[in-house]
Amino acid sequence: MAIPGGGFSGVSLASHTYEGWFIGSGFEYAFDWLPVSGLFLKTEYRYAQYAGSNGDSIPVTGAIAGFPVTGIALQSKLSTQMISTELVWRFNWAGH
Repeated sequence: MAIPGGGFSGVSLASHTYEGWFIGSGFEYAFDWLPVSGLFLKTEYRYAQYAGSNGDSIPVTGAIAGFPVTGIALQSKLSTQMISTELVWRFNWAGH
């Protein structure tokens, strides 16, 4: 873990593995009516939910400026949602 101004703080997070699931959907539209070929608009939605396999928080260990870090844990979100939209230009050099 780095501190502002550079360098390492000596603080670390224990390894943690999340298990879960996700579901999503999306669409893609080709602008084939334009004189430029290969232009697409993509939109995607994704929902993911995670359950920690070894607890709801990750313990932080180490020391900052010689003082031990104790009783601190990283709390993380157990579900996320994402919506993305992209304008994509695909190069089709082979003409397929």
